[in-house]
Amino acid sequence: MTDTPFSRVHAVSDVPGAGSTVKLKATPDERAALAALLKLPEIKRLEATLVLKPWGREGLSVTGELFADVVQICGVTLEPFDAEVNEEIETRYAADEAPREEGGEHEADLNAPDPLVNGSADLGALVAEHLALGLDPYPRKPGIEEAAASEPRESATSTHRPFAGLDQLVAQARKKKN
Repeated sequence: MTDTPFSRVHAVSDVPGAGSTVKLKATPDERAALAALLKLPEIKRLEATLVLKPWGREGLSVTGELFADVVQICGVTLEPFDAEVNEEIETRYAADEAPREEGGEHEADLNAPDPLVNGSADLGALVAEHLALGLDPYPRKPGIEEAAASEPRESATSTHRPFAGLDQLVAQARKKKN
């Protein structure tokens, strides 16, 4: 159904009218494959609790939260560090009856529900997508920001100036000429 290593396909017909709660937990192999896909050293834990409710005629509403413990690489020190990802999930799925028109993203309705495939939604792929969106794109190891701020910075006058001595040479040449 999808190319994600964490897949949990759930049929809309299996959701009772009052709704249901689904708990997902990635296996060690799924976490390792997902970590490789997201270019993370490790995903130590990936769990989600989702509330499924019928939506519209044949749709599905999914709300919930994911919890993950990951290892990221610090963008400053290049050292691995542990990080937590907690993301709210809220999306809707609808039967994909209308053919999709070709065109750019600017033409798409970004608030439109995601399409169901054969009356099912891949909840694992949804969780993996929200994990990817919840990762810090510029990760910093805790304490790095404070350490960088406390380091002395060079003043504007002490920056590298390759032609700084040229003024003195020109002045000396003028003195000799006079």
